[in-house]
Amino acid sequence: DIPGNAGFKDQVQAMRWVQKYIQHFGGNPEDITLMGYSAGALSVQLHLVSPMSRGLFRKAIIMSGSLPPQATLPHHTQLELLRKQARVLNCTEVAVEAQLLNCFRKFNGNEIAATLRGLFAFGKDNPIYIYLPVIEADFGQERFLAENPFESLQSREFAKVPILIGFTSGEFCQSAVDIFRDSKLERSFYEDFQTLAPEIFMYAGYNGSLSEISESLRQHYLPNFVGLNRTNLAHLCDLFSDAIIRFGAQRLTELVAPHTKIFPYSFEFSSEFSNLDYPLRPARVEHMDDLMYLFEMNASNFKRNDSSTATMIRQYTKFIYEFVIAGSSLFGKLPTYPTGYTKIGRSLEFQPGYNFAKDIYEKWKRLFHLDNNNK
Repeated sequence: DIPGNAGFKDQVQAMRWVQKYIQHFGGNPEDITLMGYSAGALSVQLHLVSPMSRGLFRKAIIMSGSLPPQATLPHHTQLELLRKQARVLNCTEVAVEAQLLNCFRKFNGNEIAATLRGLFAFGKDNPIYIYLPVIEADFGQERFLAENPFESLQSREFAKVPILIGFTSGEFCQSAVDIFRDSKLERSFYEDFQTLAPEIFMYAGYNGSLSEISESLRQHYLPNFVGLNRTNLAHLCDLFSDAIIRFGAQRLTELVAPHTKIFPYSFEFSSEFSNLDYPLRPARVEHMDDLMYLFEMNASNFKRNDSSTATMIRQYTKFIYEFVIAGSSLFGKLPTYPTGYTKIGRSLEFQPGYNFAKDIYEKWKRLFHLDNNNK
């Protein structure tokens, strides 16, 4: 049997190694911060609830990534998706799992990864997440996930560590721009919204009326929608951002806040170095735009000697550094949820309220109830 979550279990092994040996490199095994961005941030969220990860870190940073609450996690295996990928690999005998395993073992990792494009439902990258974490059956192995992560959060079965969590102001807006700039995609999106929306925004397996949910989202984000234009492009950007990142981040924040300190932020510094080719003003801050100010990124056109970003970089890196070094003790002066959040622009500003508009979050909560996807 193949229980799943192998990649997450690899992460656990790495975390165990770090905790065991970090003291030999000048580190403190009792003061490890787990930090992740995008899919890595989703991983950090899962490590908060996984019994395998318990005690392996003392602080968590979740940047621009979350488990979408509207997505239905598979139990044990994603068999139909595996079969679809096997067909893309030209495997003919895929009736049982053993045949699937033998098929995949014929190919190296690069060959398997190259078939990813054949698994998307719409455009070049929708839905953003193809394979999801698996709720594992019990075969006597260590289980990374034994239940839905949001169920664990509800029952307070998670690591009570300080958490820094946030996102940019235009997460995955490029996906909306790609539709806007491709007339064929635009027409298909308009004509088949009821069919495509559950796949693109990851609620196809949700236990509810998908057509009613799709119509509600259309009416909220794209009222009187008869095709994309420069006016409603901004609203479509919001739909992608809310569905993929913000809703999940806010639900996580709401569930853990009564039991541990959580520090929300919103990264809103826009510059000419953005990864987003956005035709409107004000510009959006795309997924990963903030990352180039923290780490060297080969794909970025960012110039480190640029004077317009110097002050922001100094404050932003200090913001992250201080949380890693001191966590909640040094962050006592920063707003915690639900008091407020830190807005990161040309300077750091403390804002009251949510970093995700409360009325929009309440709408998503009404559409996607906690209990519907727990089982």
